[in-house]
Amino acid sequence: MIKPSLLRGWVSVPILLLLMTVAGLSVAYQQRLEARFLLRSTLQELNQNQQLWLAFEQAVVAPVVFAQASQSQCSGFCQLTTNAYANDSRNWHHEDATLTYIWRYYVDTEGDYFYRLCARYQQQDYCWWWQQARLTGRGFIQVVDASS
Repeated sequence: MIKPSLLRGWVSVPILLLLMTVAGLSVAYQQRLEARFLLRSTLQELNQNQQLWLAFEQAVVAPVVFAQASQSQCSGFCQLTTNAYANDSRNWHHEDATLTYIWRYYVDTEGDYFYRLCARYQQQDYCWWWQQARLTGRGFIQVVDASS
């Protein structure tokens, strides 16, 4: 015959298994919710950044005024470094964001004008290049660390 105290121990095992299963499912559900929240937050931030870059392009790049560019201090364009924006840069504000940008030109030996406008927001750098008044390139760039 089985002792009642031993029987009670066996009855509690399925209850413990049930509780562990429910706890495991709850943790898995919470992890999926967190992953969705992070993904939604990341997508929202990417969308906001894209809207900011588009607004900058419409406000500053599309109606660009070449006469406002500063002459490059280098033969050609100076290397863009992490601290290049500290000297002679401009700020552009949109809602609660601020982009810092540098607008430079140089003239080659044949008298052709070349322009570069580079903007920075949250350690992302995007540049546009012109030869004479014709846009020749654009894109995100990797900036050189000034300490290297």
